[in-house]
Amino acid sequence: MATQNDLTRADIVKISIDHINNFRMVRLHGLRLENIDLEGLDLHGFIFTNCKLAGASFRNCKLNNATFTGADLTDCDFTDATGLSQGMFEGATMDGVLHNMSNIRF
Repeated sequence: MATQNDLTRADIVKISIDHINNFRMVRLHGLRLENIDLEGLDLHGFIFTNCKLAGASFRNCKLNNATFTGADLTDCDFTDATGLSQGMFEGATMDGVLHNMSNIRF
């Protein structure tokens, strides 16, 4: 059952996101959002399943309870992002990922 925040199989041509948002538990499945700048956003609870996010910037993002299962995160930047945990990246491609968290191994 799709919910209001479920963007499974959505076809997004152009996206504009303000640096202040109140979205929670948004589900993104199979989207191609390469080289997108999400710097400083509160992405608490976002679910990025099998998304192509190569080159995306997650600098200074709040990522508590977010997941990136099966996502392509090649060359993504997670510098100063909060809420990162090892388990949120199950099956993700992590080549060239930037971060400054000593407790996370990619």
